[in-house]
Amino acid sequence: MAKENIELTDWTSKEYEADRTWIDENLPVLRNAALSEYDEIGPGAVFIDTREYDEGKNSHPFYYLSQANIEELENEETKQVISEYSPNQELVIVLIKTGERECVYKITMQNE
Repeated sequence: MAKENIELTDWTSKEYEADRTWIDENLPVLRNAALSEYDEIGPGAVFIDTREYDEGKNSHPFYYLSQANIEELENEETKQVISEYSPNQELVIVLIKTGERECVYKITMQNE
């Protein structure tokens, strides 16, 4: 049983590292999208569907959901993170993954 936990921890750690690398590489686009939508509809999160890829746009499809829309979802972690984040300093990113999983990241934005 302990070996299974170690393997799962290794896999989770590798997935987290890969997610953060992808987020860091795409942060300027995600940040701009979030800030634009925030100005229009208020606090929310950028959702990226990693299960799909648009070759023409060279990206995964993504969209912004307002806090009100997020409150209607079943993901309690996303609800909690969105209720606690500081929109002027942080960005919430939700990666939609296979197996009906979502990974939620709260990213501190650097002043530019």
